[in-house]
Amino acid sequence: MDNKTNFTSSLSIRYSSDGFSLCINDSDNNIVLRKESKHSNSVSIIESFAAFVDHALELNTNANKTEVCFESELYTLSPSGLFTLSELLSIIEFQHNTLPETEYILQQNELKTQNSVIAFIIETAIYDVINSRLENCIIKHHLTDAIENALKQHSQLLCYVRKNKMDLILAINNKLICCNTYIYTTNEDILFHILNIKRTLNIEADNLQTIIWTNFDHQELEEVLRTHITKLDFKTT
Repeated sequence: MDNKTNFTSSLSIRYSSDGFSLCINDSDNNIVLRKESKHSNSVSIIESFAAFVDHALELNTNANKTEVCFESELYTLSPSGLFTLSELLSIIEFQHNTLPETEYILQQNELKTQNSVIAFIIETAIYDVINSRLENCIIKHHLTDAIENALKQHSQLLCYVRKNKMDLILAINNKLICCNTYIYTTNEDILFHILNIKRTLNIEADNLQTIIWTNFDHQELEEVLRTHITKLDFKTT
């Protein structure tokens, strides 16, 4: 079967340290094709990503919108216009002990509902792969859309669960209260971080909708969370 799509559509590619995924949507935003690829240790992650992007372009040659969602813990939030790009880069370098050993540059996304920006580091080699292959591509941090979506709700706790790491985004009365990244080992760790945020900020657990985004089987995680969280919903990234 030929999976190639030639109609007007959008192409979204996700980059993470352990693999990549793509999603092709039609003009009505219906998902036409999804694919994932784990990073192979036999070649560099840059070579793997370049090959994956080339494959994505083979599958879709007529996308009217292309974006890359880049997963990175090396980010910071700031009010719009408060700092220059070089100042934002210095802030990230100050906040994080672990930085890429290779060359990197700064990217930023505007958070329109918050009148702020999320600035993040991306390795130059990865940026060059995107820039050389994907014309007019939008590069987004993996939390950009998540924060925007959370702020559209009156009050919501959004938990983005990735491999060994989780991002917690709390919005109250359409305002961003916190956005933190944690390391976890077990499902109980995830539950602890969620409850700790609610306890620290004195939020009644039963009065706040909690949304969990994952890209893996979440049955065991759901069983653990539902022991303490009633207003709970799961979605797939």
